[in-house]
Amino acid sequence: SGPSFMSSADVQVKWQKPIFSNSDFSPLIGADGTVYMASRISAFSTDHILSALNGETGKTIWETRIIGNPLLSSESRGALGHDGTIYICNGRSPAKLYAFDPLDGHEKWNIIVGGPTTCLFPVIDKNGIIYTSAPPPFNAQAALIIAINPDGTEKWRYEEPDRVASIPGLSLDASQIYVAF
Repeated sequence: SGPSFMSSADVQVKWQKPIFSNSDFSPLIGADGTVYMASRISAFSTDHILSALNGETGKTIWETRIIGNPLLSSESRGALGHDGTIYICNGRSPAKLYAFDPLDGHEKWNIIVGGPTTCLFPVIDKNGIIYTSAPPPFNAQAALIIAINPDGTEKWRYEEPDRVASIPGLSLDASQIYVAF
């Protein structure tokens, strides 16, 4: 954000970080201004880099190499937990939700969400419960929503015999979860 401007000539770029992949993975911004981003290492690699950057300077705080994992695809999604944990839904085969530590980027845990389709944007309630949904895999019969405890264990799973699932929505008090099937 910042002052309004009339044209791109009026914009002053604060910093830039080159990345390889042209992914729609949006940067995540921590409460302290840290910018978390992820990108594929090269066109021929399944490895990825998860980076923490100083939001003021763009300097790298840490990087974690994620080896042999289809973590980023055009369908990857991420969110930040209240404690700063970085949650990322991977691409495909099988759909997994990963939790990464905000201090050094190590993987805290991962959990299989569904079949070979990606899980959608995770949302987190005030108690740290993570909710995500997934459309059915090819030729499957059910879309699903899953609730995951902050330690990475499954709390519950609901399957719906349908072809699509939306991103979960939470009521203000997190007593209701809404998913369009």
